[in-house]
Amino acid sequence: MSAGDLSGFDFDHYFGSRNDSRTQVTDTPIRILLVEDEEDHVHLVRRAFDSCSMPVELSTASNLEESRQQIAESPPDLLITDLFLNDGKGMELLPAGEATPPFATIMITGYGDEVTAVEAMKAGAIDYIVKSPSTFADMPRIAERALQQWKQLVESSGANRRYQYLVEQEREVLFTLDVSGRITFTNRAINTLLGYRPDELFNSHFSQVVHKDHVEHTNADFERLLTTGSLTAETVLVDKDNQSHIVEYSTTVIESGNKVVGVRGILRDITKRKLAEEELARYRDSLEEQVVARTKELAQTNDQLRQEIEERKQLEETLRYQGEFENLVAALSTHFINLASDQVDKGIEHALEVIGEFVGADRSYVYQLSVEDGTYENRYEWSTAEIDSGSHQFQKIPLDDLPWWSSDEHDFDIVHIPCVEDADGKNSASKQFLPSEATKSLIAVPLTSRNRLVGFVGFDSVTEKKTWSLEHVALLKIAGELFANVLERQRTDAELQREKQFLRELLDLQERERKLVAYEIHDGLAQKLAGALLRFQGIGPLAEENQQHIQDTIEIGTALLRQSVDETRSLISGLRPPILDESGVIAAIDYLVCEQRLQSSPEIVFKHELHCERLAPPLETALFRIVQEALHNACRHSRSDEIHVDIKEENEQIWLRVEDWGVGFDPKDVPHARYGLRGIRERVSLLGGQATVHSVPNQGTRISVRLPLLENVH
Repeated sequence: MSAGDLSGFDFDHYFGSRNDSRTQVTDTPIRILLVEDEEDHVHLVRRAFDSCSMPVELSTASNLEESRQQIAESPPDLLITDLFLNDGKGMELLPAGEATPPFATIMITGYGDEVTAVEAMKAGAIDYIVKSPSTFADMPRIAERALQQWKQLVESSGANRRYQYLVEQEREVLFTLDVSGRITFTNRAINTLLGYRPDELFNSHFSQVVHKDHVEHTNADFERLLTTGSLTAETVLVDKDNQSHIVEYSTTVIESGNKVVGVRGILRDITKRKLAEEELARYRDSLEEQVVARTKELAQTNDQLRQEIEERKQLEETLRYQGEFENLVAALSTHFINLASDQVDKGIEHALEVIGEFVGADRSYVYQLSVEDGTYENRYEWSTAEIDSGSHQFQKIPLDDLPWWSSDEHDFDIVHIPCVEDADGKNSASKQFLPSEATKSLIAVPLTSRNRLVGFVGFDSVTEKKTWSLEHVALLKIAGELFANVLERQRTDAELQREKQFLRELLDLQERERKLVAYEIHDGLAQKLAGALLRFQGIGPLAEENQQHIQDTIEIGTALLRQSVDETRSLISGLRPPILDESGVIAAIDYLVCEQRLQSSPEIVFKHELHCERLAPPLETALFRIVQEALHNACRHSRSDEIHVDIKEENEQIWLRVEDWGVGFDPKDVPHARYGLRGIRERVSLLGGQATVHSVPNQGTRISVRLPLLENVH
């Protein structure tokens, strides 16, 4: 059991539970270390334990050095130590600063007084007794009682964990320093105040975050604190962005015995309070000047004072609102930044509800501009439980019938109608399109992307007329920008998917065209050349004159025709091997491997594990082209003795790996103009897969490809 670890000591194994009326002693010995430099006293204590029924394993030491060695080798269950030893005080055997002692401790001394007892208890002793023959004889009972008290102390240590949780949840900064001024702990509130994580400040001197103009007096305050024991003062700190914060801190020293071992404190940001106090001081100075100058106008001065107090309240309310406003904007921004395309609809609906409740609107909605039919379409809407939604009534509004903005203009101002009843001009023409005839006030913010109108977001007040404050307008404008950006991102993602689908179809078309060319060459040119070869071969036996010359000519022509047939077949195989359509990708790769082996290539090992006989044509073509390119590169450049090609189907995915153990290369050094690896990546990307190339010089190359199992449509 290491020092400070109490889990290894089974209290109930030595004693009964706290509800037992009597202590139950077991055969397991209790390890007791007796630290005493007088042999007579050691003898009396040992005799007391030998005569009791409690099983005890008693070890002795006569000084601090010997005691520390025994504790380090085998920590005791109970320490009985003399207060005064030849080389120091017995209290030094207790670890400093630990809330729960690592073992029960009884302090004994021949000089009994209240001050000494308090000192021993503060050091962590469970009991304090004065040496006498009677106390030595009663030592087993005293030891039993001390172990029971220690058990209760350990059981209560769980409260420390709850305390640590509360410390981390505290909004004000809690901290501890060592006696040199280095930071040993801060809670997470330091991040909110200064932008530093607690681990970034750990073991740093506190002066590193103090403003340079305040370092000297803050250091002097710290030295004064170590002397006086407690201090409340103010200073100026600098955050991670080099912004200044006025703070107030209350501190006390941490003591172990009679020695100061550190400082604990709480720190709060009073910048706003100081600014308010300075402003109040200016008002107070002005008031005093007015009182001196115009004592007869006291009533007027009092009225002015009341007005200033009200302004201060308004200022505090503004600051409170500003904080809530900034938190809301930050939350919405974070929400939309991390929002996936398929979650955009729910995200906007949630944002409409949150913003609507924050600004006191009864209804909020988003209309999106459809350029194809020239209308605004109601895509999203929220309303309070008491208000009936009108989205079913005006799903679409013609663009020309809502004259707030023109899609040809570039000045998109916010539309603010505090009183719909009194609206005139172009605002009056929009009354018929309001979601409810009961709408009393509204504000509409245009949604723009790349300086073009894409829709608008609106907020209505139905229960009362409402003039929207500048803060509300700013929030709604930010919300409009967020909505516009996320809707544009959703549209871009949809276009990207469409483009990928188009490229896949284009790839399919390209392969069909190559297949058509291959078939035309196979059924046309190759057949004609083969027929000519057969006819040409038949001339030889019929010739009678100049037989040798004719025979030589025929042999040359026959060789040329054979070369033509071979080149034609090679061309067909290069465009699209017929075996790929006839027997599938596995057979085609087998054919490719055999062809490479005929060219004195490295040993090629091909393994495959597919669950179906045929794959979708684009997928088969992609796999074949990738293997073809990878084998070509490996055979030409790797100098490897062996190449592995593995294909398997798993979890609706096709996995391909081509690996060699040759010279390798650094992927960063491959020129962009080299199309081989880039072509593999682009082909895989078009099919919605992923390709990785891992290569290290002199360690080989591995190309790994993952492709989705496309539907096999013929």
